Amino acid sequence: MGALTAASASGQLVFLPLLTRLAAAHGWRTVGVTIAFCALAVVPVVGFFLRNSPADIGILHTAHPTIMSRLLR
Repeated sequence: MGALTAASASGQLVFLPLLTRLAAAHGWRTVGVTIAFCALAVVPVVGFFLRNSPADIGILHTAHPTIMSRLLR
């Protein structure tokens, strides 16, 4: 959780001054397009690292029969 907070703060520290200069020079629409492009550029990265189920990374889900039998003893 701390890494996400630090990444958010660092991103604001870097991107907000750049976007402010971009808005001053070219207008707010250019800033909107830039943000949309950056968001779309992140989608493949998230899709690559995001997993659909715990089994994708070798972990049994909590409803798996062996885990449930251990819990219900």
